[in-house]
Amino acid sequence: MKKSILNLLIIVSFIPLFSCSEEEDDPLKKEYLEIVVNGKKYDAIAEEWSNFDTETCDEKSGTRVNVGEIETSDFYLDLHIMHYTNLDDFTTADKGNYSIRNSLSINNICNFEAVVRFKDYTQGDYLTSVKDGGTNTITEIEKLDENSDIMLYGIKGNFNCTRINISGEEISVMGNYYVLVLVWIN
Repeated sequence: MKKSILNLLIIVSFIPLFSCSEEEDDPLKKEYLEIVVNGKKYDAIAEEWSNFDTETCDEKSGTRVNVGEIETSDFYLDLHIMHYTNLDDFTTADKGNYSIRNSLSINNICNFEAVVRFKDYTQGDYLTSVKDGGTNTITEIEKLDENSDIMLYGIKGNFNCTRINISGEEISVMGNYYVLVLVWIN
């Protein structure tokens, strides 16, 4: 909890770095989440930054970052991305394809894997399950700033998966995102 509060204070201290009007027009400099559910597009701007410190599947220090949430009368979706928090570990990871985990196995996630939690409100207030996995593709890892203790990176990616609701119906879910992450220099 103490580290999560410290992370929040640190990320807030970086906000002035992104206040330049030239960068305000560049969508790559803003956190966002865009999704398509069964062919219909929805947009959300990440307004509240949150993370959950945990251990990755290979027992390294990691953080699960909440990229964003979208809620309509028909569904609720939130997207989480796991990343290493130690610079030496983080820099060994690269762009590419990673798995999407079922929302029920939210612990023990590997680096750059995603968790897509999706509720189909047309079937009640129940989480759906992932059909045959899915793919989270990291397309850009951008170093934005650093100080003596941490580095700030921007991660751009996209994801796609098929969800199955309690009636057995398949729901196509895909999207794009850009999220800021903190990595500790040790």
